[in-house]
Amino acid sequence: MSKPLMLLKNTKVILLLSIVIVGGIGGFFTYQWTASNEVKSNISETSIEITWMQLLSINQSAMDVLVNLTIDNPSSHTANIEGKSLNVSILADSENEIYIGTMNLQKLRVGKGMNHISANYTIILANQNAFDELVNAFLSEEEIGIKISGYLKVSVTDLLIPVESTVFVEKTITVPALNDLNDLSISSLELIDVTNDSLTFQLNISVYNPSYLRVDIASMNWSAFYNGILVGRVSAYNVQLTHGTNRFTAIGSLEVNETLTVQELVSKYISGENITVILNGKIAIGMTGVSDYYISNIQLPVKLSGQPNIQVSINELSFYEFTENEINAHVAVNITNPSRITGTLRALLLDVLYEEQLLGIVNVSDIPLTQGSNIVHVNVTFTPENTEILTDLASQYLSGHPVVIKLRGSSTGNTLSTLLSGWSQEIELRSNQGLEFRVLSIGLLNSTSDSLFLHFDLQIVNPTDARIEIDNFLLNVTLSNTSDYLGNITIEKLELEPGLNNISIETEFYPSNTSLVADIVDDYLSGNELNFVLTNINTNDTLMGRILSGIKFNVTLPGVNPLDIVIISISILDITSENVTMAVNVSITNPTASTVHMETIYFQTYYKGEFLGNVSVGPLDVDPGTHLYTVNVTFTPANQTLLKLLATDYVNGIPVNLTLQGCPTGDDVLSKVVQRYLASILVPPLDLNFQVANFSLINSTETTLVIGMNVTITNPLQTAIDVWNVTLEVYYNDMYIGNCTIDSLSLVPGTVTYEVNGTLDASANRTNINQFLSEYIAGVDILLDVRGTIMTNLSGLIEDSVIPVSFRYTLVGIKKTLITDVNLYSLTIDLGTMTIVATTIANITNPMGFNISITYLEYDIYFDDTDGADVQVGFVIVSYPPKSNILIDSIEKDLSSNPIELSANSNTTISEDINIQDEELAVRLYDEYYIDNNLKINILNGIMTIKIGVFEAQVHFEFYNVPVS
Repeated sequence: MSKPLMLLKNTKVILLLSIVIVGGIGGFFTYQWTASNEVKSNISETSIEITWMQLLSINQSAMDVLVNLTIDNPSSHTANIEGKSLNVSILADSENEIYIGTMNLQKLRVGKGMNHISANYTIILANQNAFDELVNAFLSEEEIGIKISGYLKVSVTDLLIPVESTVFVEKTITVPALNDLNDLSISSLELIDVTNDSLTFQLNISVYNPSYLRVDIASMNWSAFYNGILVGRVSAYNVQLTHGTNRFTAIGSLEVNETLTVQELVSKYISGENITVILNGKIAIGMTGVSDYYISNIQLPVKLSGQPNIQVSINELSFYEFTENEINAHVAVNITNPSRITGTLRALLLDVLYEEQLLGIVNVSDIPLTQGSNIVHVNVTFTPENTEILTDLASQYLSGHPVVIKLRGSSTGNTLSTLLSGWSQEIELRSNQGLEFRVLSIGLLNSTSDSLFLHFDLQIVNPTDARIEIDNFLLNVTLSNTSDYLGNITIEKLELEPGLNNISIETEFYPSNTSLVADIVDDYLSGNELNFVLTNINTNDTLMGRILSGIKFNVTLPGVNPLDIVIISISILDITSENVTMAVNVSITNPTASTVHMETIYFQTYYKGEFLGNVSVGPLDVDPGTHLYTVNVTFTPANQTLLKLLATDYVNGIPVNLTLQGCPTGDDVLSKVVQRYLASILVPPLDLNFQVANFSLINSTETTLVIGMNVTITNPLQTAIDVWNVTLEVYYNDMYIGNCTIDSLSLVPGTVTYEVNGTLDASANRTNINQFLSEYIAGVDILLDVRGTIMTNLSGLIEDSVIPVSFRYTLVGIKKTLITDVNLYSLTIDLGTMTIVATTIANITNPMGFNISITYLEYDIYFDDTDGADVQVGFVIVSYPPKSNILIDSIEKDLSSNPIELSANSNTTISEDINIQDEELAVRLYDEYYIDNNLKINILNGIMTIKIGVFEAQVHFEFYNVPVS
C-alpha cells in the first residue's frame, strides 16, 4: 500500500478513536450530574423530628439539654446534617411565645433510612430576661412548651459532585416542670412531741422532680386549715430535690386555740373517718445559678385516710405501792395502732371512769407508739377522786371478779390528753387471784366476863405487788347460814407482803351474844365445820383503808376433835416390897391453838382382872398438836400377893398385861375425856440387855483352850439385883463349843461391864471347833450365839427365879496373816545339765498371845512365761511358745512328828531346797530370770495346819506376782 493511502487510513482511525473518547467522557459527566441532582432532590425531603428533651443544667448565660432526635434520610447515601443559630422559644400560651436564645446543632452523620440520635446541646440564652422567663416557667408550670426553629444544612459529600440542601425545621416539644410542687404528697403523719399547749407531728412528704435540675427549697411554711379554721402550722427548711422521687419531712404542730375543732379532727381521724386538711402557704424555691428564690403560693388539700379506732387492752396489771392518796401500778398495755400516727406519747393524763362515774385520773409516762401492735410497759400513778365508787371497784377486783373501766383523754391534762377527750376505750381488768383470807386454826387463850382472848393462825393472799399496811384492821364476824352477828375482832397492825402471808396473831374477841358463842365453841370442839363471813370496817382514813372498807371474806373453819389422851407404853423402873415405879409414855393431843394446862389425871390399874392400884399423870402443860410425854409414876400396890405375881412374871420373861381405866376427878372437860379412857397395855419383861464387848482366845492347854468375854449388863431397875449361877454357853453353827461362868454378881443400876472367862469344850464337836478356829485365824467374822441363865429373887421379894439369857455376838476374825510371804532364793540354772537349784522360804507369824505348833505345810510354785522363750544352748537356739501356770515344784512338809513350836507374837521361817532337772523348765526359767529379768512366781493352793492346844486349825494362803531377785 502506498504511503499516502496508509496515512489516510491511520488518520481515519485516530479520528474515529477521538470521536469515541470524547463521547464517553461527556456521557460520564452527564451521568454524575444527573445523580447529584437526584440525591439533592432526595435529601431536601429529609425529615427531622425532636422526640424528647430534658433539662440538664442552667445558668445566667446558657442551658444544657439532652435531646433525642429521629432523622429519616430518604437517600441511599450517608448525609451530614448541621445547623447554626437555631431559634429557641418557650410558649407562654397557645398564642404567645418568648424568644430565649439559640442552639447550634453540630454536624451529624446519618445513614440511609431512619436514624435515632441522642445528644447533649447547649442553648445560648439571649439575655437576663430570657433566663428569668425560663426559670419562672420551669418552677410554676406543669410542663414547658419549647419551640426550636431554623434552617438545617443537609449535605452528601461522597459524590463526585457533592450536593447540599437546606431544610427548614420548626418543632415544639414539652418538657416536664415542677408545677409549683403541686404534686407534693404526704405519705404519713407521725406524732413526735406533746407540750402543754401544742401537739408536734412530722409529715412524711414525697415530691417528684421530673428534670435533672437540682432544685433547692429554702423554706416551706404552711398553715393547716380544717373546716376553714386554722388548726396548726407546718414548716420545712433546706430541702434539695434531685431527679426522681424525693422524700423529706416537715414539722408541724396542732394549736389548741380552737380546741373543739381540733378535738373533732383528732377523734374523727382515729375513729376511722377520712379527714381533709388544707395546707395553705408559701414555698421558697431556688436553683443553682439563680440568685433569688421563687416564691410559690400553694393551697394543697391533704386527705388523711381515717383509721380504725386505736384498741387498748391490759395484758398485765400489778399494784406495787399504796400511799396515803395515790396508787402506783405497773401496767403492760397492748396498744393496737392501725393508724399512721406514730411517735411518743408523753405525760398523758387519762380519765378513768367506772360505771360512768369519774373514778380518778391516771398519769401515764412516755409511751412509744408505732403502727400495729405495741406492747408497752409503763408505771402509772392513779389518783382517785371518788373513793365511794373506788371502794366498790377495788372490792370487786380484789375479790377476783372482772371489772370494766373506761379510758378517755383528760381535759385537765396536756394538749394530747385534751384532744383525746373525744375518744374512749373500755378495758376489762381481771385479777388472776383475789384477796384471800383463810383461818387455819383458832385457839382459846383466856376469857373474861365480856371477851375472849384468841390465837389465830391465818393465811392471807395479797394479789398485788404492793406491801399493804393497815392499822386497826377491824372485822365484823357473822355466821354464814344464819347471818347472826357474833362480834368483832381487831387486828392492831396488819402487814401483808405480796403473795401468800402466814400470820399468827393474838387478838381479843368481843362477842355480842355469849350464849351463841358458847354453842359455836361446843360445835367447834365436837369436830363440826363452821362457816363465817368477815367484813372489814374502815377505821382509818388512808387510801388503802377506804379501798378495803366493806370487803368481805368467806371463811371455813374445820372442827377439831376434843382433847385426846392415849397411854402408849409402860415400863417398870423399880419394884420393891412397898411400891412400883413405872415410866409412862403418854400421847396427848391438844386440838386448840394455845397451850393447855393439865392438872393431875388418875388411871385405875388392873392385873389379871384384879385391882392393882392407881397411876397418876401430871401436872403438864400441853402445847397445840399431838405430843409424846414420858413421866415417871410411883404408886403403892393395893394387893401384895398380886404385886409378887407381877414381879415373878416380870423377872421370868413373861410380858405383864395391865388394864388402865380413866378415873374421874371432876366435872371439867378434861375429866370427862379421861372417864371414857380404857386401854390394855403390855409391860415388857425384865431385860438385862446382855452385850459382848470383847471376845478373845486367852491361852491353850493340853486339854482345852481358854476363852474370855467382857460382858455388859444393864440393870433397868433403880435398885441393885443380886444374881448367881451365871452360865453363858457359846454356840457356833448352832452347835455348842464352850461356856463361861460366874458364881455371883450384884448388878448395880445402869450398865456395867463384867469379865467372864471360860473354855472351849474338848468333848464337844471337835470338827466344828476346828472350823471355828480356822475361820477365826483366817480373819473371817464369825456369828456366835450366847445362851444361858441367871438366878435371882429380887432381894427376897420373890422366890428364886431363873432369868433366861440369849443374844448374838459377831466375833471379828484375826486380821493379821500367819503366812506373811513365800519366795524363791539362791536360784541357779545350768543349761548344760538343764538343772534348776533353789531354796523356798515361807515367813510365818504367830499373832496370838500364846504358843502354837505348826504340824503341816504344803504349797505349789508356779510362774507364767507370757512372751515365750528363745535361749541359745551351745550352737542351737531352743524356743518355746508362751505358756501360763508352769509348775516349778510342789512343796510338802509333814511336821506332825516334829512340830515347829511358835511362841506368842513371834516369827519363824520354813525353808525347802529344790533340785530339778528339766530342759523346758530350765530354758523358760533362764529366759525369764536371766534374759528378761522379770521372773515372778505364784504360790497357789497353800495350806498350813497349826495346833492350838488339843485343836487344829488350817490356814489357806495364796500369793501372786512375787518378784524373784
